[in-house]
Amino acid sequence: MVIQKSEQLYAKDISSTGLAISQSQRKIQVNGNEICLSRYEFDVLLFLSKHPRQVFTRKQIYEAVWDLSLIHISEP
Repeated sequence: MVIQKSEQLYAKDISSTGLAISQSQRKIQVNGNEICLSRYEFDVLLFLSKHPRQVFTRKQIYEAVWDLSLIHISEP
């Protein structure tokens, strides 16, 4: 599976049981409590929430969220 970094990350809000993600405001709420996340933590959570029940390698997540030209990734 190829994950495109150009994938639209900031479209509509996402909600699941107890979790609410506001993409436009870049805010996370868990059970009504706002959670502070770093930029990359937010992007990883958003990416995973957009692909429920899918399993990704570390490399696929990095490719979707980070600029891989700056990072060397070794898979176990």
